[in-house]
Amino acid sequence: MAILTRAGELPARDAAVVVTGTVRAASPDTAGPLAASPGTAGPLLDQSLTWPHKSARLAALQLLPARGEELRAQTLAASTRMPQSGPGAEA
Repeated sequence: MAILTRAGELPARDAAVVVTGTVRAASPDTAGPLAASPGTAGPLLDQSLTWPHKSARLAALQLLPARGEELRAQTLAASTRMPQSGPGAEA
């Protein structure tokens, strides 16, 4: 997908913002063209789930259940270690 290719040329944080926004535009809750195109949204999510920055991966992970991929979301969430914050978090 051209957006992700171009995002890969940006600094890490900028790229994460682009990828995260693109994933959110693919949400069924939006009326955008990515939401209406399963052929585009699927590969976008697949690539976003392997993106180096966690915000892009999290956005893609959150979108999986809305696309009927609850089991995949649960499996990926269980295997992804997200940093914890708040009381009891490791320092």
